[in-house]
Amino acid sequence: MPKIKINVKLCNKEEKREWNVVGIIQEKILKYKEDDTIVTLDYEKHILKRDNKELKMVYNFKKKQGTITIKENNQIIEIPIETKNIKRKGNDIRIEYQIEDEVFIYQVKEEK
Repeated sequence: MPKIKINVKLCNKEEKREWNVVGIIQEKILKYKEDDTIVTLDYEKHILKRDNKELKMVYNFKKKQGTITIKENNQIIEIPIETKNIKRKGNDIRIEYQIEDEVFIYQVKEEK
């Protein structure tokens, strides 16, 4: 399981969040931790998962759908996603997507 240093950005019109972390790649799946959230990104299937104590989010950018599970009451919320653009080169990926009227950019860059 190779470890890589990555820079992760998640932004929208109002907010920009950024993390410099170490990730693990195994079978084309990147796994890393942002604060208290475990994140996995499947490079082949374009599925992003974010899991913490309160929520589990799964975004499938190929099928253009997402779910958020609220763990306290096991409530599942379906979210339509409009995938605008996906660019990948090696371990770097940039996904631009829209949920309702809000555009998000999720980006992972390997630090050399």
